Amino acid sequence: MGKFDHIPEVMGPDNYFTWKCEVTYSLGTEDLWCHVTDKVDLDDILGTASFRPKAVNPSRAAREDGTMLA
Repeated sequence: MGKFDHIPEVMGPDNYFTWKCEVTYSLGTEDLWCHVTDKVDLDDILGTASFRPKAVNPSRAAREDGTMLA
């Protein structure tokens, strides 16, 4: 695990809170927390994770100007 060796392993409910705090802090300082959370901070432009692209219907393909392709 490298530089995250200081994070204790989750052994159950007894140390979950400690683990959660360590993981949140460690990933936050490395600007990686956005990749493991489902919450989006619109003010954090550089830390926003990429969104999964939506599928395109090839039969409805259009040019950038909005006209349909033949």
